Amino acid sequence: MESLEAQYTSLVEAVDSLQDAIALHEEILKEKYDYDLQFSLSDDDPIAHTHDLKRVSRLERLIKATRDSVIQRFEYSIDQLCKHLKNYMEKEGTANPELQSPRGIIRLAGKIKLLSEQETETALEMIDSRNRTSHLYREEVAQIVADAAQIYYQLIRTILTKIKPMTKV
Repeated sequence: MESLEAQYTSLVEAVDSLQDAIALHEEILKEKYDYDLQFSLSDDDPIAHTHDLKRVSRLERLIKATRDSVIQRFEYSIDQLCKHLKNYMEKEGTANPELQSPRGIIRLAGKIKLLSEQETETALEMIDSRNRTSHLYREEVAQIVADAAQIYYQLIRTILTKIKPMTKV
């Protein structure tokens, strides 16, 4: 079995990758927003309009690709987080049948006060979002999860801070 320290390092790398994906997605969204604003202020030149349609199409493809990257990295980060939390709590002496599922792991982390009540609630929503994206992929769901990714990312960082002192990284 991988050591707790190695798991923590893998989790941090996964979360860093999630942060990078979120930043890139936000950058592309801003570029599209700026372009839409610029286009709305320009004249109706037919040649420019053709070029504009190509650029809009490219930006829309990039938005979808970066959004999907955020979701994939989000899913992986959640998987790594749950795996690490389970092993962390077992090492701390918290043996419990609830440690068999991601929701159970989060609930138990809340019960032992590793997570606050609000953090537990948000983490459970995060698990539900992860399950929706991996089991039922729909554009609307993907967009909702991508929009919430920054909040979930912040929560994961908070959890990392709470469990770091017990690992030697």
